Amino acid sequence: GGAKGGPPRRMLLQTSTDPLRDNSAGMNQASFAFEVTPARMMADAFDVPEDRVALFDVGLQLTQAEACMPKAQLADALRSTLIDYLDKAASSYHTVQIMWMEVDLGEEQCANGRRNLRNLLAPFSSASAALQMLIVFKAGTAAEFNEERFASMAGVTSVAQDPRNSPKITITTALACEQRGDCGMASPSDEDKAEDNTAMIAGVAGGVGGAVLLAGG
Repeated sequence: GGAKGGPPRRMLLQTSTDPLRDNSAGMNQASFAFEVTPARMMADAFDVPEDRVALFDVGLQLTQAEACMPKAQLADALRSTLIDYLDKAASSYHTVQIMWMEVDLGEEQCANGRRNLRNLLAPFSSASAALQMLIVFKAGTAAEFNEERFASMAGVTSVAQDPRNSPKITITTALACEQRGDCGMASPSDEDKAEDNTAMIAGVAGGVGGAVLLAGG
């Protein structure tokens, strides 16, 4: 039972019908933290308006080597691929991150970290990854994404922007940045200055609900 004169222990441990709602006045700040989206936190980390943050659902074929990588290593490898592709398909941006990722091994068989040795000459295996790509565009210039060009990159099977993206995220086939010569990721120092914030974002955003795979470099 509870303390003398207080409510019984069972009542203290009862779960609210709404797990995200906190009816105690002393927990208002904790409840509010769960309402902050990863996009909002990334915008704050890079000091840009939230409408400069865009989400895209992306499907990628995996090479045989990628198929059997540990998930964190694969996320790093695919993020490097996304950076290369966005150099040709996006206006100037601060960072690209993988917010969640699901891997389908297809017919690949990974044993003890080794990949299947068949079909070594095939550029891509039967394995694939579905992921959510988050881009933090720079403020002060148009936030543009050439979806058609990105979709034509090697191994890309699908790309679709999240319906929650701001209308200020422009889907186009003619990037204005190509005339200025400033497409793709901005100076690496822009990512370095938000490195500490990135670690905080990874922890809090993971609690909001998702396998958030953030990198600082």
